[in-house]
Amino acid sequence: MLAAAVSAQAGVINGSFENPAINSPGVFTQSVPIPGWTGLTGVWRLPSGGQFNIVAPDGLNIGYGNGPGAAQQLSDTVQVGQQTASLMAGRRGDGFASSFTFRMIAGGTIQANGLVTGGTVLAEQFFNIASVSANSFTPIAISYTAAQGDPLLGQQITLAMVKGNGSQMNFDMVEFNAVPEPATMLIGLGLIPLLRRRRKA
Repeated sequence: MLAAAVSAQAGVINGSFENPAINSPGVFTQSVPIPGWTGLTGVWRLPSGGQFNIVAPDGLNIGYGNGPGAAQQLSDTVQVGQQTASLMAGRRGDGFASSFTFRMIAGGTIQANGLVTGGTVLAEQFFNIASVSANSFTPIAISYTAAQGDPLLGQQITLAMVKGNGSQMNFDMVEFNAVPEPATMLIGLGLIPLLRRRRKA
């Protein structure tokens, strides 16, 4: 009830890449639109032998990108308080793994290749495959805190992965969460007028 009263967050669509469903481990999609995402090459069911011999962090599938980027514009907007985005970044077991940058952007336009033009970068973190073991996933989280009067308030939030060196970026469990500051929560719940009436009494 609290979440419903404070915010109409929709979160990430298909953040664990279970759509489309895949029947067998090791199978992946190609040239098939992935619901919620632009620029994403496909989804891949793990484990997959010598290529990526580990289960997916959440569900059965992960997302993979061979192009320059993958992105999704949320229906969520920048609000007063802290907004946090997270994902599980993967390094496959062979030589085709790629580092990538995870970004949270206010506004912007997603191009067909998954790159975002315009907008304002709120936060970002670089995932370096050289710093992690093969056949592994690493949690990454980025956040932005907006104060009252922030010029970016109300702008739609875009989450994006931008490929670095390497052939393929892999990720799973992309999530977004906003935590409003206490005053905003009271307004959302309609409690401030109640508190004022009690003080007068």
